[in-house]
Amino acid sequence: MGAFGSGIGWEHLQIFQAPLTESVTPVKTISVDMYKDPTGAIVPLPAGAPPVSIWQFQPVGSGDQVWVTDTPGGPRVLRVTNIDGLEAPTQPPCIDIVLGQNNLQSTRPNKGRGPSGFARDTLGGNGIPLLDFEGNLYVQDNASLGVDGGDTRILRWDAGTVPSSPPSTVFYLLPDSVYGFGGPYNFTFPGSAVNEIAPAPRAPAFDTHGRMVLGGPDPYTGRRFPLVFLNKDQDYEPQLSLGDYVSFPSVSYMDPEGNLYLGDFDWNRVLVYKAPFAQFAAAPQYTPPPLCTVLGAGQTAWRNASVIAAHINDGKYGNDALQITGRFTMATGGFTIDPIANGAQIEVRSATGIPRVRVVLPGGTYKRPGPGWAKNSEGFKYTFTNLRPTGTDGIHSMTVTDRGSGSVSIVIRANRSAFPLLPTDGPLTLTVVLGGSASGAAGECGQATLQRCTSNRARTGLTCRY
Repeated sequence: MGAFGSGIGWEHLQIFQAPLTESVTPVKTISVDMYKDPTGAIVPLPAGAPPVSIWQFQPVGSGDQVWVTDTPGGPRVLRVTNIDGLEAPTQPPCIDIVLGQNNLQSTRPNKGRGPSGFARDTLGGNGIPLLDFEGNLYVQDNASLGVDGGDTRILRWDAGTVPSSPPSTVFYLLPDSVYGFGGPYNFTFPGSAVNEIAPAPRAPAFDTHGRMVLGGPDPYTGRRFPLVFLNKDQDYEPQLSLGDYVSFPSVSYMDPEGNLYLGDFDWNRVLVYKAPFAQFAAAPQYTPPPLCTVLGAGQTAWRNASVIAAHINDGKYGNDALQITGRFTMATGGFTIDPIANGAQIEVRSATGIPRVRVVLPGGTYKRPGPGWAKNSEGFKYTFTNLRPTGTDGIHSMTVTDRGSGSVSIVIRANRSAFPLLPTDGPLTLTVVLGGSASGAAGECGQATLQRCTSNRARTGLTCRY
């Protein structure tokens, strides 16, 4: 399962019928010059949009869709659908998902914010798309635009996160996790744990048993041995290194029998490993758990619950404002909340199930400028503060108040953020977890659907209430 690249970039894809023979001609040539407008119509790219120049591509499933990386540099990844006409037989292929940019006109790395501006919703360069055997999408990203890789990471979108057939082109799709610096949810690198193994991942390959091999890390400095993740669904740091020294890893692949092929660009060779992981047990089948697993009676938001977003969809990046309020009755009434120890999670999904807000607020005691938590002298009110909220996707404060008998109220505020909410996203589903996945499984969470949604006349704001 690998991505294939043209090396210089082309404005079309050619499809050939297997098995290949000499002088074979393509059975179809695909141009990437159409998209789905907000009404769902398939139309040419909007005015000012540069042509798509294909550098890397990864077919999906039976071939009716393909992920492509755009050049120069790969600061966006696009999915092209309807290649075989299965979705709309009388319509041409079109772009239905754009990763890394707000619109089809922009191709600037990190949305124009420079080498230090990478975040959860940006791509810096490379942008190599790959799919594992379960259909999860991985994009290798040269986040800091450094020479030959720089600070490289791999962003992952779970198969259930990517819509199969959105009604119009989706420009905002937040990844579920990241392999690289800082663990699965640290999308901006600062705050890495002490002595953490922080690989610069390159050229991933997957087998059918949940394992992943990276051809990194850096081609010039540091350890240059292939890195092994025995369970890619729960391990975000490598457990093993293979014994062969690799100068510049370029391409990797694992076939269905578990044999590993690792390309080495500088030394012009391909390393072949015959079933190198046969002695290890297969990773268990992975199903992404819902944030809030146990929903008890009455475990919904009270009528004061709301999501209010401003300055969205206005063509300006990084000026969104967000306020979330709610009051929940937890399933485990009478528990002792402790966000200082466990942190919190917030998720907002659109009516079509696309995650628009997905933020993990870390635990820890507040020390200026944050992030961290403080509690009042009575011990029933906790306040999260982050004066430099880049690492928490713009959320600078959250207040959690224990009302007794399992009732908890929350207030969340964010500004200078870039949440991909759209004025047409309602009704919204709001989920708040006090802690991590174990807390959500124990019912220390609340969830509600906010049905009453309105937008302003300029379509730059969205208000949804319970």
